[in-house]
Amino acid sequence: MTLLYSGLAWLGGVALAEWLALPMLLWLLVGGLAALAAALLRARPRARIALGLLAVAALGAARTQSAQPAWGDPAFISHHNGAGLVHVTGIVLEAPLERDQTALLRVRADSLRPTGSAQALGVHGLVLVRAPRYPPLQVGDRLQASGWLAAPAPFADFDYAALMARRSVYSALTGVQSLAVLQPAAAVACPADVPGAGVITCASLWWQRRLQAVRAASLAVIVRNFPQPHAALLSGILLGVDSGLPRSLQDDFRTTGTAHIIAISGFNISVVAAVLMSALGSVLGQRRARPLALLGIAAYTVLAGADASVVRAALMGALVIVAQGLGRPAQALTALIFAAVAMTAWEPRILWDVGFQLSVGATLSLLLYSQALQSAITALAQRWAGPTGARIASALGEFTVLTAAAQVLTLPLTAYYFRQLSVVGLLANLIVLPAQPAVMVLGGLATVAGLISPALGQLLAWVVWPLLAFTIQCVQLLARLPFAALPLDRFPLQWLLGCYAIIFGVTWFARNPVPAAAAWLRQRTLRLQDGALVGLAFATVIAWSVYARLPDGRLHVTFLDVGAGDAVLITTPSGARVLLDGGPSPRRLAAALGEQLPFTRRTLQLVVTAGSGAGSVNGLPGLLERFTIERTVQAAEPSEEAGYREWSEGIARRGIPQDRAQPNAEYDLGDGVRLRLLAVGAQRTLLELRHGSARFLFGPDLTGKSSGQLAAEGVVPATHVLQVAQQGGVDVLSLLFMLRANPWAAVIPVGAGNPDGAPGAATLQILAGRAVLRTDRNGRVDFATDGRQLWVWTER
Repeated sequence: MTLLYSGLAWLGGVALAEWLALPMLLWLLVGGLAALAAALLRARPRARIALGLLAVAALGAARTQSAQPAWGDPAFISHHNGAGLVHVTGIVLEAPLERDQTALLRVRADSLRPTGSAQALGVHGLVLVRAPRYPPLQVGDRLQASGWLAAPAPFADFDYAALMARRSVYSALTGVQSLAVLQPAAAVACPADVPGAGVITCASLWWQRRLQAVRAASLAVIVRNFPQPHAALLSGILLGVDSGLPRSLQDDFRTTGTAHIIAISGFNISVVAAVLMSALGSVLGQRRARPLALLGIAAYTVLAGADASVVRAALMGALVIVAQGLGRPAQALTALIFAAVAMTAWEPRILWDVGFQLSVGATLSLLLYSQALQSAITALAQRWAGPTGARIASALGEFTVLTAAAQVLTLPLTAYYFRQLSVVGLLANLIVLPAQPAVMVLGGLATVAGLISPALGQLLAWVVWPLLAFTIQCVQLLARLPFAALPLDRFPLQWLLGCYAIIFGVTWFARNPVPAAAAWLRQRTLRLQDGALVGLAFATVIAWSVYARLPDGRLHVTFLDVGAGDAVLITTPSGARVLLDGGPSPRRLAAALGEQLPFTRRTLQLVVTAGSGAGSVNGLPGLLERFTIERTVQAAEPSEEAGYREWSEGIARRGIPQDRAQPNAEYDLGDGVRLRLLAVGAQRTLLELRHGSARFLFGPDLTGKSSGQLAAEGVVPATHVLQVAQQGGVDVLSLLFMLRANPWAAVIPVGAGNPDGAPGAATLQILAGRAVLRTDRNGRVDFATDGRQLWVWTER
């Protein structure tokens, strides 16, 4: 148990250093003093143990600090982030990650030349380079690329910079002007042509080059012998290359909780390792099957590319087999903790990697729960159907038990990171998972055979294809079921910790004798009546939260606080919901809508794109997975933003009706609420919402010039509430427009601390004398009207 506690202390120290960034020497000093005090307090065992664990934790924190980049070193490539146009020379370190039109390269930089300088600087560090996909690049190619160095930019709802930091990449070459291969990989001699390379770097390049060649040849065999999407599915299972899968099919795998099949993860390898061990053990015996299963995992790891994530997953899967051989849960848990310590000692940031956490969670789940669940199912089957039922449960229960056991500790992580819970996940895995060992074994044999003899490979492919077709058809069918997945707008860290507290609490009680557990319960928990009161209070809060979101017979126009952009939620008196624009971020839009909509209502009757800028359209793609959308209206001009393209492609894939709006088109939203398009066109789109005598105007793309033209054309009606365009920046309103509209209140959707200083002084001067509400100061702004009176509430 000492090793177990020491490992946990190390991991705690690694986590603590991320939150408490003290210098490495200070952590070493703390660890040294704790170790010295532990040595002096030999007569006090508990104090000695506590101080020893503190010393180990301090050592883990010191290791984390030692892995931090040397920002002040001029030879560190990231020191030159933001230095203007530069020319970087280096070696492609890993196989490119290929997309439709581009390839992402991890380049080991060795020289940098600023524009205008004739002399290159010697540098070290990794750079992320986005290159054209063609011509293809190889591991070991020596290249020179020109562009601007900057920190990797985060996506709207994903911290890409943090992911790259865990891979020691702190610089990305953006706006690539040119890219040339100076030396192809075959002509590069290491270390002669790779400045600063050591034995490990040269060995890694040699290994990666050969792996890339094997994977490329294997992928060619799969593509040749299988139709799509079956080829893409098999390449994802065997090689971890799933880029050929249609987006809709990828969505179906995520919806059904079977994405681990196409992503080489700890979940996948842990389950497959245990299944292989069970299958081989029934034929050869447990003792002989164990080494063969480990060799199978090793071979699969090599075929899949043997990158860091695959090796990590394979190590976790191998631990399941080792744990079975040890036969003692304490030793198995110690081995798991030792593996985690070894990985974090090599790269401390891996502790925050989602794949690492899922791998550890799946492996720990199998160690803790698989045998207990199998015994319970077998006993239940024997009670109901006698020895025959027990034998059937023992044979068929493996897949159910392993799937359920692996999900016990990974399900909360899935909800926390991916904001979705698969309702049909257990059923889907129960149906699909039994076929996967055969797919892996036969698919691997077909691939290897195809490398040797194309005819033999094609023959084996015919055997594998029905299994791939079965997998795809089952996943697609289950994904179409109502409520196949439950979107989660919010799953904060407190909920995650609460889930694990409940899981481990139940586990502890189940593993302890009833008298001991009862005694502990009497001493440490609330009395039964107190617990009942807490439950009643919790139920009351839930009931009131649902009641507060029920329709109240009024029209609500809510300007959501989504940052630097526009998103307006319209709720009709009977509860129909219309969304105007989606803001700049899917995550912020989902959070804002989650606060407004009851969890029982997941339908938007209409989504209107009234603006074409990034602040209006980039948040829209997130709606596709979270809500049922009945209809869309394209009121603004088509946008060049990536978020708009994703939105357009997404609604086309799902068959959602879309109207291309025309001037004076009018939409009846029900209950006497009407939405009218007064004008459409580039920077001219203007919409009016009417209910009784209440009027609202929306024009997120208007400029001073276009708003003046609309007013001169007589298009602008009088209104009560006006949405101010483009965060109220420079030249977005004209005096003539304001005279015609004459709003009582103006709402400025603006992001806090925006770099442009919006809203501008000129805009605020034009709005002087009216009620001005800003989302950066007031937060969410909600107007309500019964058609005669108008009320307004603000979040702050």
